Amino acid sequence: MSAPSSTWLADHGLEDLVRGATRRAVTEFANATHDLGAAEEEHLTATLLAGLAGEFTALPARTRLAGVAGPHLRVGHRTVTRKEERENGADIGVVVDVRVPGHLHLRTGDLIQVKKSAALTPGRAGREDSWTVKRRQLHDLLEHSASSVYWLIRGNGDVLVVPAKFLAAVEGATARLSSKQFTVGYTTVRHAAITMEQYLPDLVVGLWLGSSSEHTLQAAQGTGRTTRPRFALTIDIVLQHMEG
Repeated sequence: MSAPSSTWLADHGLEDLVRGATRRAVTEFANATHDLGAAEEEHLTATLLAGLAGEFTALPARTRLAGVAGPHLRVGHRTVTRKEERENGADIGVVVDVRVPGHLHLRTGDLIQVKKSAALTPGRAGREDSWTVKRRQLHDLLEHSASSVYWLIRGNGDVLVVPAKFLAAVEGATARLSSKQFTVGYTTVRHAAITMEQYLPDLVVGLWLGSSSEHTLQAAQGTGRTTRPRFALTIDIVLQHMEG
């Protein structure tokens, strides 16, 4: 019997390919940040999601080349229309659909907020990274999902993943009651942050994050009454058989 893998996929080779796809997408995004850094967060988010979708779409071909037997994993994204969007909504709604006949069947949803560093503001290159967090937005995320996260884009284009709960803890200790937002610096979040390479395969695909409650799924899909993500990210995982 082989050593346990880090996700339910139970396939070390495929998990390595998933991590590699994430790493390549983030690296490509970071390389493009030199030209895109001054763009709005919405454009940066769309660029990052397109890169992730492109890398994951290529996984079936890579699994054939590597001789890895595993599930079909499909990632797609779309831009939510302005009519659907709400001011206090998340940037990204994630829906993971796992189907392994006779073994697993589950749909989970989660929410992501994307913030770019102030170091990407023209004229501020080289300064320490810092991000402005809107308090109402933060509370809305946590109301819908306790495992919601922030993707914090650094000045060098790297992406840090930070739990919304951690930022709420920082807010509780530092934010003035009358303020609508607060700022966090790199030194504050660096120990709580993980990489995208860890976040997507080990936590989303590993089913450590998200909720199957209707409340969370409606928010992630953009059908809830108060939250309309700007982007929808779908991850479909289909496996015909699962060996013990």
